[in-house]
Amino acid sequence: MVADFGCGPRGSLTWLNCARERIGIDVLAKEYLDEFGASIISSNMVYVTSNEKYIPIPDNYVDCLITINSLDHVSDLMSMCNEIKRILKPGGILLGSFNLLEPITQCEPQTLTVESLQEKLLCDFEMQSYRLARMGDKDIYINVRNGIIMKECCENSPHVLWIRATKK
Repeated sequence: MVADFGCGPRGSLTWLNCARERIGIDVLAKEYLDEFGASIISSNMVYVTSNEKYIPIPDNYVDCLITINSLDHVSDLMSMCNEIKRILKPGGILLGSFNLLEPITQCEPQTLTVESLQEKLLCDFEMQSYRLARMGDKDIYINVRNGIIMKECCENSPHVLWIRATKK
């Protein structure tokens, strides 16, 4: 069981043929169906509408959860982190990309930091891979791809954090 939290409308897991089930989790899942009906239905994914406090998936159900640049889009970070941890099985894998130190906007009400992610989410995981880099100007992931990795955020400029971790 593989899930993508903050999946968007593009069938983000359709490439994953080995999964028993592909689940897209998004607060806008119903709107995606209304707007992109045929492509959503043919995506070979199950879309689930969550809200800020609850993901309607059973406890310990998901083997692997992917989240790419989505947690800064939620208002209640603690509740969403608790829900991610709740639905992921012990020993389950979390693959995540987090935009750090970006200013708050209407669509992104969180300014994520390494510390806030550690406190609310990552404290319950064992890290396998941790890659922190400054965002590139035109390509935010260029420094990660080029191996220009940092040990910590060194100034108030935006960074990106990529992790692979196992739930304890």
